[in-house]
Amino acid sequence: MNRRLLIGLGVALLLALIAALTFGEVGLSLGQYTEALTDPGSPAGRAPLFALIAWRAAREW
Repeated sequence: MNRRLLIGLGVALLLALIAALTFGEVGLSLGQYTEALTDPGSPAGRAPLFALIAWRAAREW
């Protein structure tokens, strides 16, 4: 794979993790965190959206 794409994907995953932790889903067990990620109303549920935005920005960069 392209090196820039791998770097962009790594940055996107890191930003998604930071976003999930920043927006109030701290201290959950793995099961609770997985449930929060699948709930679109949850702040952590928006983390995949942040990851997608960051990944597309990294791709265009």
